Amino acid sequence: SAAAMVLAAAAQACWLLDRRAAAAGFAVFATLWPGWPFVAVLFAPLGIGVAAAEMADRGLASGFLATLRLGVAWGLVIGAPVAAVDAWFYGARTSPLWNAVKYNAVGGGDELYGVEPWSFYAKNLALNAGAALALALALPVVALIRSALGGADPR
Repeated sequence: SAAAMVLAAAAQACWLLDRRAAAAGFAVFATLWPGWPFVAVLFAPLGIGVAAAEMADRGLASGFLATLRLGVAWGLVIGAPVAAVDAWFYGARTSPLWNAVKYNAVGGGDELYGVEPWSFYAKNLALNAGAALALALALPVVALIRSALGGADPR
């Protein structure tokens, strides 16, 4: 999602500028608002960094609790309006985020559109990656040959 990408960039920028609360807010916003929960994995280093900085500033327990409060507060501030809008438009209380995770990761939803054999994905990768795939597959062989031949750095 382009929206998640832009929000993720904003979160990383705030993190690099040591604006921890803003970084956490953009991270939560990028995860909850576009309806693409898989972007949350991108924020694991950010979360660890914010927690480590808070613990260094406030002490172990107090810093951990401050980080937890920050995440929960942003989750409520952003999650409540998102849930209200979703309930309004879907006509029922539902979580599109959970539905996406359930369909893609938990299982059971893959039968909806059919299940493809592994060869389908290999062909799709070859078609989409093209020359980059060939070069990536050749790299270990080239590195092994270079190592076997003495592999001195040509510089």
